[in-house]
Amino acid sequence: MTETRHRDAALLAVVVLVTRLPFATQLLWEWDSALYARALEQGFHVSADIADQRPHPPGYAFYVGAASAVRWVMGDSNAALVVISIVASAAAAAAVFLLARRFASREAAAFAALAFAVDPLVWAHSEIALPYVVLALGSVVLAALFWDARHGSDRRAVLSSVAFGLAAGFRQDLLLVLGPLWLWSLLPGGPRRIGACGLALAGACLLWLAPSAFASDGLAAYVAAVIAQSGTITGHSVAGGSGGDVLWYDVRFTILALAWGLFAVGVVLLGLLLAPALRWARRPAVRRPGEPTTFFLLWILPGLAVYLLWIIGDWGYVLSILPALYVLCAALLTAAFARAHGSGVGLARGVLVAVVLGTALFFVRSDGRWSASVLAAHDRSVGDRVGFVRSHFSPDTTALLAREDYQLARYYLAEYLAWLYDPAPSRGGEPPKATPTTVVIFTPGLELRQAVTLVPSAGEQLGLTVVSGQALKLTGPYPIAREP
Repeated sequence: MTETRHRDAALLAVVVLVTRLPFATQLLWEWDSALYARALEQGFHVSADIADQRPHPPGYAFYVGAASAVRWVMGDSNAALVVISIVASAAAAAAVFLLARRFASREAAAFAALAFAVDPLVWAHSEIALPYVVLALGSVVLAALFWDARHGSDRRAVLSSVAFGLAAGFRQDLLLVLGPLWLWSLLPGGPRRIGACGLALAGACLLWLAPSAFASDGLAAYVAAVIAQSGTITGHSVAGGSGGDVLWYDVRFTILALAWGLFAVGVVLLGLLLAPALRWARRPAVRRPGEPTTFFLLWILPGLAVYLLWIIGDWGYVLSILPALYVLCAALLTAAFARAHGSGVGLARGVLVAVVLGTALFFVRSDGRWSASVLAAHDRSVGDRVGFVRSHFSPDTTALLAREDYQLARYYLAEYLAWLYDPAPSRGGEPPKATPTTVVIFTPGLELRQAVTLVPSAGEQLGLTVVSGQALKLTGPYPIAREP
């Protein structure tokens, strides 16, 4: 039985791997992607200074290290980072299948794994230079280890704690979103097991903390950079007292991200959850939740709390939660099929097949937010803008003004002066900037509030705006550019 499960998982991983290769992006995806690429090329160095981050705090030392090894073979930073994403997505799909088999039938587990693999949000993040699919892989593998640790020996619990600490070297946020589940897995062993596993976790974390601090000017500087990054986040979160508007934004963003992350499976899961809820409403009774229910709640709710109350800074954050929802869907499907009979079972299976095929077709053929066409369009846009600037403007007389793609401008046009646009009014004592002859607004859609003189340029069709620097007034320290 175990051999069959592993063979199924391996076959699934190969299928996912093969489907990823045709859609791999060729250029860095966004701000953080450029920071990871700089870490690969210039060395790991965490800093609070946005002009010197390689990458941003807390750094993800093992993720950067793994990508460095791949880059040594491939010779290209973006390719190395994308390969990590592709391999992680294949492994994550296999892990979803294997964990789902603990709670579900073979066909339900296969559906959950395939639906996870072809989901647009998951598939798109499997093709770009970001570590969120690594987050999904860490989440599902650790959840499986914690489930086994709760029902296993002290040795298994210690090993799962070591794995937890090592996984945090790839994504430190795993400590936050899976910490309660880890602690729950240790409770049957009592204080002695908790203490031993806490030491194992701390020791494993030192394996990434020590090199991260050493490469970032020492432990004090590293911790200060992490605190500064966290303070910036907290200052714009519900936890930092920013109020109801932030909470409402986080709620909407999280719901939308989960909707993309579940896609049509969201409708299936909602139906599977509503059915027992309606049965309970007809005969309400307070029952203590069983171990599987507690397991899923502790896997899902802490992450939701972090994203709603602290930060949901990127669509990919919800990939820490999505594997839990797909495994839960498989478990509920198995229970539903056990109660069903007649022609409805065949119809339900047909619907599930249509969900997987239709979702895959959406990614491959549509032009939706998370689709293959959007990934290809991003590559074209960045490549065309970079090529146009380099062929039409001299680095000696040109500055680039960018917003969300500021780090991409710095990376691909390193010979040019680049400013990060901040629309905030100038602050007291800030000197005016010495503006070059020409300013190229690199970010499509970025508009200045002040009246400017436009320079006619064919680059407008690429989303570039070229402005005469002689009539432009900007202030702020490097690399920030504010309007007066």
